[in-house]
Amino acid sequence: MRSAPFHREPLISEGDPSAIQVLRYRLPEPGDATRTGTTLPGEAMERQFELLDRWGCTLITFEDFRLFREGELHLPRRPVIVTFDGGIQEMHRHVLPSLRSNGLRAVVFVPAGNEPVRRTTGQRTGDTDTPFDPDQLVALQNSGCEIGSLTCSNTSLASMTPEAVRRELCRSREILESVIGAQVLALAYPDGDVSEAVKRIAQDAGYMFAVGGQTPYAVFGSDLMEIRRRTIDARTGPLGLALSVFAPGVRLGTIGRRSMARMSDLPEPPAARTAL
Repeated sequence: MRSAPFHREPLISEGDPSAIQVLRYRLPEPGDATRTGTTLPGEAMERQFELLDRWGCTLITFEDFRLFREGELHLPRRPVIVTFDGGIQEMHRHVLPSLRSNGLRAVVFVPAGNEPVRRTTGQRTGDTDTPFDPDQLVALQNSGCEIGSLTCSNTSLASMTPEAVRRELCRSREILESVIGAQVLALAYPDGDVSEAVKRIAQDAGYMFAVGGQTPYAVFGSDLMEIRRRTIDARTGPLGLALSVFAPGVRLGTIGRRSMARMSDLPEPPAARTAL
């Protein structure tokens, strides 16, 4: 199942909608020490944001793309969607200050749990099964972040029955929308696992966009219910970031070390990009 990339005639814009790249940053969940090698510290993340700005990229959200499709918003030159999975407290502590200082926006995918609970001042993180504080979620939204769903349980949908998948998707969207008072447009499939049946259920549940992992759809807009995300982590240097944004079909290992070093110093990355 492929969703049509455009439903209305878009405005004439600088940006190429098919060239939009979606990047994924992971944040550690409370008490999760297993991801420390794959998550970026705040300073390294801020340097990457500065590089994106230096390269002329503009961070947009799925809501921005929806408005572009409906002819209400121009698409900027070199549009990039930056997404985050993981702890809301980590977002506030390490990411939000950097986004604010650089005037950037992002999409935050949140597991909704059964229902949100406000944490007391003395409560330790992890003392409750609920994954987020609604006040923190509203603060993220007010800072320019778009809120998306990471289902209720943040577990793979592939092995669930259709009824269980429907409950996960509908309930998580209902919880998040009741907290932020706005429509939740985007979904992240836990572990990137998705099937045609899951995509149909997600559309029926009201989602307009959904992101997976290494999907076969390398070009943005080929299937808006299975959008490819490229993971950026502690092992991704400036060149890896540049390739993810400008040449997503090129493998890092195919470029010589000397060429990589030269590229990292360029104010503009290579103009050419290749598709998978």
